[in-house]
Amino acid sequence: MQINREKDVNIAIQALSALAIIGGMAIGILLYYHKQTPAVWTTFVTIMAVNLIFCLKWQDSIWKSEEAQRRAAEQAKTATFLQPTLESFKNGTFGILVGAFQGKTKAQKDKGKEVQSTIEVTLNARFQELNIHDAEAREIPTSLIPQLNSHEKAREIGKKYHAEIVIFGDITLAGVIPNLTIVNPRSLASVITQPDITLLKDELSHKALLDLNDIRFPALTDEPTLLVSFITGLKYYHKANYDDSLYYFKAALPEKPTKYIDSAPIFFYIGNVYFHIQKWDNTIFNYTEAIKIDPKLVGAYNNRGLVFMEKGDYDHAISDFSKALEINPKYPEAYFNRGNTYQKKGEYNFSISDYKEFLKINPNYAEAYYALGIAYRMKGDWDQAISNFSKALKIRPNYAEAYFNRGCVYSEKGNYDHGITDLKEGLKLIPNDAKAYYSLGICYKKIGNLGQSLVNYNESISIDPNFAEAYNNRGLVFMEKGAYDHAISDFSKALEINPKYPEAYNNRGITHGKKGEHEKELLDLNKAIELNPYYADAYFNRAIRLKIDGNLDKALEDFKIACNLGIKEACLFYKKLKQ
Repeated sequence: MQINREKDVNIAIQALSALAIIGGMAIGILLYYHKQTPAVWTTFVTIMAVNLIFCLKWQDSIWKSEEAQRRAAEQAKTATFLQPTLESFKNGTFGILVGAFQGKTKAQKDKGKEVQSTIEVTLNARFQELNIHDAEAREIPTSLIPQLNSHEKAREIGKKYHAEIVIFGDITLAGVIPNLTIVNPRSLASVITQPDITLLKDELSHKALLDLNDIRFPALTDEPTLLVSFITGLKYYHKANYDDSLYYFKAALPEKPTKYIDSAPIFFYIGNVYFHIQKWDNTIFNYTEAIKIDPKLVGAYNNRGLVFMEKGDYDHAISDFSKALEINPKYPEAYFNRGNTYQKKGEYNFSISDYKEFLKINPNYAEAYYALGIAYRMKGDWDQAISNFSKALKIRPNYAEAYFNRGCVYSEKGNYDHGITDLKEGLKLIPNDAKAYYSLGICYKKIGNLGQSLVNYNESISIDPNFAEAYNNRGLVFMEKGAYDHAISDFSKALEINPKYPEAYNNRGITHGKKGEHEKELLDLNKAIELNPYYADAYFNRAIRLKIDGNLDKALEDFKIACNLGIKEACLFYKKLKQ
């Protein structure tokens, strides 16, 4: 388009020049016939001479411009012919593109080409030596080198040719300064682990563990050996081969630390490997080493905070996430992780605030609305919980966990029909979820459909035979149906799985009472209170048994405790016995 435009301009200039000359000749003829004075003729001839000179100069510049364009086109054609073409990597190949390192002097530029070749050859030799057949390094043609001036441009080139890593950099007096660009950085959604469905435990297990996607080593080394080891480690890391990745990341560390070699990214990735294999102390050590070298390495604070959260050290976790946000207030992962930590501490208002800050930066992130829904559910704000689970489902219509939790909230509100509908929708997406069937069992029991309740508890137990709560609740259904032996068997199974389950002792005690086995009833109720001294229902049930047995003083004492713990009926019994 540019060349055609220039041609059009040249043609226009030539046409105007011709018109000027023809017009001048016409004016000269008119002057001749009108017998003008010599002064007029002199002026006319001068103007015509000047016009002719300008026309000749314009024409000369046009010829020179066209000649320059013709030569440039021939040179480009020759360069294209001589320049090797770059083909895209095949699907499934861990492709690495290596550019010539740029320098200011001719010697530095020559060194840059040498480094490019050495890195490419060394990487391919390393892959061959290790029998890695799905990785390949290729040199970037010289024609593309000028475009490699940022990680964003490198990522564009990498995506065009289906590469995973692009290496480029500079040659300076300090040495070789490589840049590593991860072409396809993992999105936040993919680095957050799937949540444990929070039907029982009411906690999140989302974790935003970060990788470094744009890496610049201030001056790794004049020889690319350490760089090659680091890249080999990345290859194994992205394949989740943590043993080998750890070996090569460690091999990338210089024997003696030097101010010219920045090892922070290497310590960072060693920390990530230890995180994945859950060696928490090693993880903390390496993130701390990375922070010592680079105190503004935000990802290291974020990831170390996750380790502290895993260890239950919530205050140190919050401190690290806050430090990350102090360095970069627009760092969404730190808001999300700090919100999760506040939620684990039971500080739901702070967690809600952090999730909202996260959503200001990433407003279309379903997991954040889901996390908000959990926080509101824990606060007992059913309407806000339902609203946020619904927003999560609008973004991700196949979000099974959001269906499960919204269904549970509907049930907690007493809207069992909506609860059943949502739980069934979730089960279409995850058909073998024991907790969802467990929750359906609760809903059906609440609406009086004991048959369907029993069916769902059976399904839950068949999926998870160690689900103590499902045995307990199925026992309650059997008890309500009058099948006391089956009920006692289920409560006993729940206690076999979890010997410190006060509700199962309470329920088995009541069932023994219905069978007339009052000594066993009292033993189980005593055990329930021993395990949970604030268990109001157990105090009330024991008070009823003691009252029937005629032990009024102890019954009065238990009614008083149950009354103080919030059972209104116990208050009425207490007042009546007191009189």
